[in-house]
Amino acid sequence: MVIFLFAVAIFEELFVRGIVFRLLEQALGTWLAIGVSAVVFGFGHRGNPGATLVSSVGIAIEAGVLFAAVYVATRSLWIPVGLHWAWNLFEGPVWGARVSGNEMPALLTGEVHGPELLTGGSFGPEAGLVCILFGTGLGAAFLVLAVRREQIIFPAWMRWVGERLRGAPRELPPSAPAPALPPSPL
Repeated sequence: MVIFLFAVAIFEELFVRGIVFRLLEQALGTWLAIGVSAVVFGFGHRGNPGATLVSSVGIAIEAGVLFAAVYVATRSLWIPVGLHWAWNLFEGPVWGARVSGNEMPALLTGEVHGPELLTGGSFGPEAGLVCILFGTGLGAAFLVLAVRREQIIFPAWMRWVGERLRGAPRELPPSAPAPALPPSPL
């Protein structure tokens, strides 16, 4: 299960963040790419056992935005891969919860009781409000880090529109000429 879940994390992150997100980011900019790739990621789990509209939106918000934000803040694909792998590994094979609706053999077996809104029901914790809030908060923290690190990319068309809205560029005042360099002895 350790190797299988690592392979799943690599595949999903390479496809969604490494290909889909990066192409969208070049065309639409970071913000729209995060949103669209998160929806692709969330609804990519729609066919899993026990999946619902709520579980797909939940995964899009908590994990899709979080993993994209981690990628943007670090510009490393390995960190989202590692987080994705650890999330699935500890959720399923270690703690015994369903991973995106899938049951797996586990080291520990726990039972979660409570309203489906909080627990995620038959899909597992990823569809529950607790995970959605936690993932959203952590994703927001990484987005703040990305902004502070100036990792947000704006597409060329947006820069062009911004320049047009600001008007013609102002001319810089003339500067003093640079001092002449002495001739080289060579």
